[in-house]
Formats: sequence, C-alpha cells, structure tokens
Amino acid sequence: MFENAIRDNLTDFYSVINGQLSTSGDNIAQTPASYFGADRWHTLLQACTVAIVPLAFTILAFCLAIDLLQVYEKNGSNLDAELITITSIKYILPFLIISNTYSLLEAFTTIINSYLKQLIAALHYTPAQTNSIVDSIMASVNQADFGRQFGLWVQTGTISLISHIIGIFIFVIVIGRLFEMALLWVISPVPMAFLVNTQERQLAFNFFKQFFALLLQGFLMIICLYLYSIVATRAVANYASAGNASLADFGTQMGSFWGLIGLSVVLVAALKSTDKLSKRILNTF
Repeated sequence: MFENAIRDNLTDFYSVINGQLSTSGDNIAQTPASYFGADRWHTLLQACTVAIVPLAFTILAFCLAIDLLQVYEKNGSNLDAELITITSIKYILPFLIISNTYSLLEAFTTIINSYLKQLIAALHYTPAQTNSIVDSIMASVNQADFGRQFGLWVQTGTISLISHIIGIFIFVIVIGRLFEMALLWVISPVPMAFLVNTQERQLAFNFFKQFFALLLQGFLMIICLYLYSIVATRAVANYASAGNASLADFGTQMGSFWGLIGLSVVLVAALKSTDKLSKRILNTF
C-alpha cells in the first residue's frame, strides 16, 4: 500500500543530497554578475556610480583639505608651493582607484573565481549510485506487514522533509555569501576614499580584508563540500555493501538514513563556520 510513497521518499532524499553537492559548488564559483545577471548587475553599478562615487570623491576632497590645512599650520601659516604640490599629488592614486573601483574588483574577482572553478573541477564530485540501494530496500518493504510499511513511510517522509530543510539552509548560506559580496562591492568606493588619510586609513584596509575574506570563504566552502561528499559517499557505499541481511532490519535501514541526515547537519554547521574562520585568518573578526 505504501510501497510507491516510500520509494518516492527514498529517491527524493538521495536526489536532494546529490543535488545540493552539485549545485552548491556551482553557486560558490559564481560572481554577483553571473548570479544576478550581467545586465542587471551593471545597471546597479551604473546607478551606484552616480550615487556612491560622488560621495567617495567628497570624502576624498575633505581628507585633502584636512591634509592641506595641517601642512599650512606646520609651515607656520606660510604657503609652501612644494609641500602643497606633494600633498596634492599623493591623492592622484586614490582618485584613480575610486574612479575604477568596480572594474578593479571585477577583474580581481574574475581571477579568483577562475581558481575556484579549477578547484571544483579537480575535486569533481561523482553522485552516489543509489538506485540499487532503493531497490534492495523496497524488496524488504514489499514483504513487510502494514504496520511496518506505515512506520517506514512516516520515517522516510520525515527524513525527506528534513533533507529539503537542510538544503534550504545550505542554499541560504551559499547565496548569502554572494549577497554580502555584492553589498561590499557596491559601497567599495567609500572606504577607498580613506586610503591616503593617516587617521582613517584602517577603514580601507578593513574593507580589503573583508572582501578577501569572502573570496577565501569560497575556497573553504568547496573544501567542506568535498569532505562531505567523501563521507556521504562512503556511508552510502558501506550501506550498499551490507547486503540484504541488514536490509531486513528496519532499524539498521533508518539508522543509515539518519546518519546521512546527521552528516548533512554537520555540513551546514561547517559551511556556516567558514564565515568566521576566513575572517579570523585575515584578522577581521
């Protein structure tokens, strides 16, 4: 009576696990332009060029005015053309950086993401073959009485639902990194305006660290996915090699599925911890 529903639950459970491993790696390797759409992303940057970049230039001009005032006061309130010229020249580089901040970040992110894609290709994930496992389980399910079939249907349905919830958490963590990167990208001209100012220079350095931490987080996430794929594939292989003797034991069957759920929860925790870990490595947390 419950055979088809149980089969669907088991198939759905394994497909969610395999799907998250394959799609999460692809999402990690994306840039804001590739994920949100190049046209819409560039439209956003053009709007920010009108709104954010003038603010950054205003801050830069304010910092220049403060430096010129300090030079004027240190020179005994006398104008020194050479000192004023030198002070003004050192603001040329920040001016150029602010004018091309978005282009510089795009070029740098493209280079880093090329390495991410190479890492994903090198650590290629091969989905676990689970059809034989499901068939073996169903062979024992078909011989079970109504009560056991109902219990297994409830448990497999619960496990399938939990796997979808875990998949949502993984999606949120992975895509949340892209949103954070996009937000830092948009406001990047503002901290660049403080690059020359001695008192507030740390703002620019902290921005660099935060942005680099997000890029490093991508590498750490890929490593987490790869390690999870190793233990998950091994668990599936061990279960498949256990033979029909253990498959007749419903407790052993469900213990294997709950074990995979536990590994998936560990993956969520590991992916979440990559945020703090990358920031600690770069001393931004």
